[in-house]
Amino acid sequence: REVKSDAVFVHGTYYNERLDAALLGIASEIYHRGLTDFVVINGMTKQEMIAINDHAYTGCAQLREILAEQRVPQNKIMLTGKARHTADESRLLLELAEKHGWKTLTIVAMAHHQLRAFLQIVALIEEKHLEVNVFNKTLGAFDWTKPTYKKVLNQGGVSGSFKDHIVLEYERVVKYAEKNGSDFIRHASIPEMLAYWEQREARTEE
Repeated sequence: REVKSDAVFVHGTYYNERLDAALLGIASEIYHRGLTDFVVINGMTKQEMIAINDHAYTGCAQLREILAEQRVPQNKIMLTGKARHTADESRLLLELAEKHGWKTLTIVAMAHHQLRAFLQIVALIEEKHLEVNVFNKTLGAFDWTKPTYKKVLNQGGVSGSFKDHIVLEYERVVKYAEKNGSDFIRHASIPEMLAYWEQREARTEE
């Protein structure tokens, strides 16, 4: 359903500029339709990511340029702190939400990344005892059989179709659930996510 968000956050894709632009385009459309006040992106620069041996993330400067081409005013683009991965992005987004009093957020990510990103932010909302409503948006029509290449943090890259990448994301979700916060930053379980979903729906239907 259509919701008005205080801010829309775009998770990094680690694929290519075309997909970065497509995801940023979702956030831009939400902004231009008057359904959000700010578009938020990871504050890491390309140089800072390379310094920690991550050659995948595009960097905030290029993402700002893409948003400018999509006619989002620079004063409506906000940066998180320095986020090295999805968990950092979620944590720093919630810190911005606390700072600015945001109560409703939309997170934009590739479809196969949405579950893990949502489980992560739900876990942090519970940990911080926040009452923040988070919604999800992703690309619409999409060719899941298209061969692609994803740069992976500190692991080179992964080839295959987007269907193959769904399997990899599922394996990550299972791994995080098995570790339950040991060696990995904790993610919410599926029952916890569904409970959060019900609470969110009850709050937003009032």
